[in-house]
Amino acid sequence: MDLDPATPAVAFRAPHVVRAHLGEILDFWSGTQDRGVGGFVSQVLADGTPAGDGTRHLVASARFVVQFAFGVLHDVGTQPAECAAEALEFLTRAHRDRKHGGYHWVLRVTGRDVEVADPHKEAYGHAFVLLAGAMATRAGVPGGKDLLDEAREICAGRLLRGGDLAINSASVDWTAVSPYRGQNANMHLCEAYLAAYDATGDQDDLQRAYRIADTLAHEIPAAIGGFVWENYREDWSPDWDDRPRDPASVESAFGISPGHQVEWAKLLGILARHHPADWLLPQAVHLHRLAWDHGWLPGEGGFASGLRRDLTTSHPEPAYWAPAEAIGAAAVLLERTGDEGYRVFADRAWEHALTHLVDHEHGGWFVAPSPRSARRDHRKGDRFEPDYHPAGACAEFLRSCAVPGQLHAQLKDLGRKDLDEEVPMGGTHHVQ
Repeated sequence: MDLDPATPAVAFRAPHVVRAHLGEILDFWSGTQDRGVGGFVSQVLADGTPAGDGTRHLVASARFVVQFAFGVLHDVGTQPAECAAEALEFLTRAHRDRKHGGYHWVLRVTGRDVEVADPHKEAYGHAFVLLAGAMATRAGVPGGKDLLDEAREICAGRLLRGGDLAINSASVDWTAVSPYRGQNANMHLCEAYLAAYDATGDQDDLQRAYRIADTLAHEIPAAIGGFVWENYREDWSPDWDDRPRDPASVESAFGISPGHQVEWAKLLGILARHHPADWLLPQAVHLHRLAWDHGWLPGEGGFASGLRRDLTTSHPEPAYWAPAEAIGAAAVLLERTGDEGYRVFADRAWEHALTHLVDHEHGGWFVAPSPRSARRDHRKGDRFEPDYHPAGACAEFLRSCAVPGQLHAQLKDLGRKDLDEEVPMGGTHHVQ
């Protein structure tokens, strides 16, 4: 199904429309495969022509595994299993540090040669290696379980180091550790451990995810004003300083990211499927509302990139990935609460995406929001993002709409033995 530019946002309440959109995203990115060195290219133009500097970043390499695994699980896209296997092979062959352990941050591709351009270690990148292993395991990709087991060891031993929260970055040999602490890498570790739990039913994964969420999305927000803050000192006290950050260590340029508020709302709702803690769903609802009340931009819409401590806008440029997270959050909260009002939020996010972000000709999303009639920037993807957020929004919508019995059977087929003990998913009264 080719997406008509006139397709209204309300059509995306229908699972078959969302499935088709997910397939179009994956088909676009499958066309960026590098036949020379392997893997896929994340920085391209509208038609898939490479547009970057020849670098391959760990986050994007891992995210390709994740999003093609979505295709396998939802049976969409052209040869998603083969694409997921190709992405996993490149990730483990080219990024893996065989001397010090872990995965190199940046590679450079020149012709048919691949070299390490930046070998230092990032928690943000390794969170996605863990997520790639988990999703590949769920999708039955060869080597997925081995990657999951390896990534678990790296994250527990090198990043968490006996605690509940991870360091942010380290030297290539793991000996020199940055004093900066960031919530973003830990948020994605929470996401990855949830996916690992889905893949294997290991309670340790669920508890690791819960402890990260409890600290960063519950305890700290309760003490500082109700929002998830981005930047912290080594002792995990909030770093309130408004100053330029070090992009080499993925320090956030913003104090509060509205997109991360809705992303946490989604993750807390997912946690509430499995964990009985009574704060999870109310906090998810609160963070979702905070993002929309303070982060949604007037006029053409989209979420501001950054807010200050007083919830005023500090960085008004729209974050192109944030509407996708809002779509995923609305789907989960609708499933968890049964409140039909969440459809309105999803419609608003889809309307913005269809007008300003979706490439209706080639598939995929642009990275610079712009009305179709005024588009001048035709870039897709960046060093980290090959449409992982839009693909994930579609996948989470489809999962949230799944009939509980069907999802139960699917996960049983993947080897889950503990499902009868879980908190049941919501009913099907809100599925159209």
